[in-house]
Amino acid sequence: MAPKDQPFPKYARDYFAQLRAQYQLLLEETPAHPRASIAQLIANADQAPDSVTWADVFTLETAYLYALADSGDLDRLRAEVLYVRKRYRDIIGPAAYVEYAQSVSADVSKLTVGALRAELMALAERIRYIYTFVPPKEAVRNKMAMDAAWWSLGAIVFGLIIYAALWSLTWAIVTILVVAFVGEMGGFLSVQQRLQSSGGDDPLYKELLLTNGWFSVVVIAPISGAVFAVVLYFIFVGGLMTGGLFPRFGPLASDANAASAPTTSVASSSTTGASSPTAATAAQTSPMNVTVFLKSAEPSEMEDWGKLLAWAFVAGFAERFVPDVLSRLTGQSSVGSTKPLPVSAGGGGQPGNSQGGNQGEAAGGAEDQKAKEQTEQEDGADKTVGS
Repeated sequence: MAPKDQPFPKYARDYFAQLRAQYQLLLEETPAHPRASIAQLIANADQAPDSVTWADVFTLETAYLYALADSGDLDRLRAEVLYVRKRYRDIIGPAAYVEYAQSVSADVSKLTVGALRAELMALAERIRYIYTFVPPKEAVRNKMAMDAAWWSLGAIVFGLIIYAALWSLTWAIVTILVVAFVGEMGGFLSVQQRLQSSGGDDPLYKELLLTNGWFSVVVIAPISGAVFAVVLYFIFVGGLMTGGLFPRFGPLASDANAASAPTTSVASSSTTGASSPTAATAAQTSPMNVTVFLKSAEPSEMEDWGKLLAWAFVAGFAERFVPDVLSRLTGQSSVGSTKPLPVSAGGGGQPGNSQGGNQGEAAGGAEDQKAKEQTEQEDGADKTVGS
C-alpha cells in the first residue's frame, strides 16, 4: 500500500471532532452562521464518520480560524496566535523556529486583526504542509532503513560463509578481504545513521530524494565504503601515513624468509675473484607479485590489527575521510614531496582532527621548505659545474 493511501488514522478523527466542537461553540457565541459548504461537511461527517479525510480536517480548521478572526474577540484571537506559534515551534524545533520568530512581532498586542488573521492562516498552512508530507517521507525512510538492514545481514552472512569455507580448506584469510568487509559494515552503519537523522529538509523534497535515490543510498554507499577501506589499507602498507595512531606492517614473506635463512660467509678467491652470494641477496632478487603482496602485507602486532580494522571502519563510515586523505597526498605530490603524510609524534595528525591536522600541515610545510632549499642548492651546484 502506498504511503499516501494509508487509512485515515484515529487521531485525525479525534482532531476533526475537536475542531467541529470548537467551531460550533464559537458560532453559538457570535451571530455569524456557518457557510453552506462547511455545514454540509459537518453533516456528511455525522452521517458517515469513516468518510472523513485530511482535506476535511484542514477545511474545517480554516473555517474555524476565519470565524475566530471575525468574532471580534481580540484577546482570544491573540491567545490563539500564541498557541499556534507554540505548536509550530514544537513541530520544527527551537533552532529552526528562530528564523520565523525574527520575521514576526513578539508582542501580539501590537498586531491588528488583519495581521493576526494573516499569521494564523500562514502558520496553519505551514503545519498542514508538514502533516501532509512528513508521514509518507517517514514511511519511505523506514522502508529504506529496513532494506539496508537486510543488506547488512546478507553481507554478514556472506562474509561468514566465505570465512568458514576458507577455514575448512585451510586457506589463509587474505587481509584485504577482512579490510573490505569491515569497510562495508562501516558504510552500512553510515547509511542507517543518515536515514535515522530527520534533518531540516523540506519533507516533500526529502521524500523525493529517498524515493528516487534508493540504489545509491542502500547499495552504492556500502560498496564505496569497502573500496575506501581497501584504498586506505594500500596507503598504510605504502607508508604514506605513519604515526602512533596508524598500523605498522611487518616485512613481506620473502624478506622474512631471507632474514631467518642462514647466511653464507663471503669468501674471496684469488683465482676467481668472486664471492658466494648470501641467501638474503638471493631472496632480494626473487620476483615480487600480487599474490605474495596480498598474503604477506599484514599488520605486525595485535594492536596494529586493531588499528587497521578501526581505520577500515572509519573509511567506510566517514565517506569523506579517504577522499580528503587522497587530496592531501595529491597536494604533496604536486609540490614534489615524496615524504609520508606528516603526523605528529602523538599520532594526532590524522585527517579530520583539527589540532592534529594543523600540526601535520606545519610539519608538511617545514618538509616542503626543506626539500625546496635542497633543490635550489642542487640547481646551484649544477650551474657551477656547468660554468
